[in-house]
Amino acid sequence: MSTRPGLENMGVTINAPFLGAWPTKIGSFILNFGGIELISYQQLKLLELSHEDYVKNLDRLLGKRIDRIASLLPTAKKLTPEERDVALDAWDKARELSAWRNRVAHNPVLPTWKPGSDADKDPPDVLGVPDFRQFKDGTQSDSIPLELMDKLIDASAELAQELHAISVNLQSEA
Repeated sequence: MSTRPGLENMGVTINAPFLGAWPTKIGSFILNFGGIELISYQQLKLLELSHEDYVKNLDRLLGKRIDRIASLLPTAKKLTPEERDVALDAWDKARELSAWRNRVAHNPVLPTWKPGSDADKDPPDVLGVPDFRQFKDGTQSDSIPLELMDKLIDASAELAQELHAISVNLQSEA
């Protein structure tokens, strides 16, 4: 757990050599999620009735685009009822996963070493990506360990593939 009292005296290290695989892992997750963002625009292009309707989505954040996709899917004649249900479930997963993406993308990275680890030579044991909103309710924020980052990378890749398959189904019937 990260605590707030040290925040006032904290320093900053740019391009920290001790981060090991963390930059690649964070980048993989963000890039995978970029694929999900792209697919949201693609599906809106396939589902909207006109270009003018599609253009209305271009200024919307992901959550609002997901809402719009969810409103269009139930009447999408290009998908079977079962495919529509799968698509709606997949976009619900995207909404849930976007909370993690926002946390990783919009908060600082705070490396933490457990007692006995060598901060001069070893990558951090835990990557603390605190959610500063948690500090409203106390002085602690949980951390994202490497194992969770790996799960987020895998989940975002699998979800992007699932959503892409839905887009293929929408295209093949167009």
